[in-house]
Amino acid sequence: MKYFVLPALVMCVFLTVPLSSQADTIVTDGLISYWTFDTGSINGKTVKDDLGNNNATIIGDPKIVGGRVNRALKFDGVDDYINLTNLGNFGRKIETSTFEIWVKTDFTVDWSTLFKVLDPECGMAWGMDINRTIAPPNREPLGLVKGERICGHPNYKYDEEHIIIHVGTYIKQENSEKRGYSVSGWKFPIFDGEWHHLVYVNGLESIDESGKKWRERALYFDGERQWLQRSPQLEVDTYQPFVEPVFLAAGNNQGVAEGFFNGLIDEVRIYNRALNDEEVMQNMTFAESYNVEPIGKISTVWGELKKR
Repeated sequence: MKYFVLPALVMCVFLTVPLSSQADTIVTDGLISYWTFDTGSINGKTVKDDLGNNNATIIGDPKIVGGRVNRALKFDGVDDYINLTNLGNFGRKIETSTFEIWVKTDFTVDWSTLFKVLDPECGMAWGMDINRTIAPPNREPLGLVKGERICGHPNYKYDEEHIIIHVGTYIKQENSEKRGYSVSGWKFPIFDGEWHHLVYVNGLESIDESGKKWRERALYFDGERQWLQRSPQLEVDTYQPFVEPVFLAAGNNQGVAEGFFNGLIDEVRIYNRALNDEEVMQNMTFAESYNVEPIGKISTVWGELKKR
């Protein structure tokens, strides 16, 4: 009988150790996809979605290098990017969503994209560009045919002279030909060759003094909210599932990859809700020590057993 005491004790402790003992290190509520880019999550051209069903596909030959947390992917700015799939029905839900990413770059020669999807005929889209803003009227936009403008908005061009974060959401209404494009930008010191934490939040809810409901879009840089835009709340059916897949480290412009990113990307997370200031800071604070692999696995449990 004594031979079974230790295994039984170990099993008892195993069952009492919380399977999410590190869950307080990052926000998990609403987290639907998480690509760590760690060695164990990459198998050939497949990048595992550690928390969801959206396994991604590597295009080109990005390199696995030391990252902000464990390992990261280094993109050459020529033909490397990641196909994140169209994320299922997520496009319909981006009115309340959060995209989080760690980036490191010193490339300022051209505009580039961190993530983006633009469906055919200026339909649904979602994304974040860097080094892109309104071009002076006497300058030709970089990377575009003369006179060409960004789809859906006549006033915006590309310009290599500005260091800027650009975020936007295209909106296609059901049973209607009306389409809108919302875009805003802000200058950040992102091209210094250091790691920076970027979070794009869509759908923070607020109510003004008259009782009118608004949705707010926010951009966080290294844990601090730097930009906020408010618009009237839209009906849920305004948004549609993405037709095209979302590209990471490049933009998917109606099926064509463009704006290839030159630099490192790590710890990409997507939430189906809007994170608040405290939650963004929580993720920023714990990002360096967080590792998704041990959560709920034997390695974490065994570590807890040894401590006891």
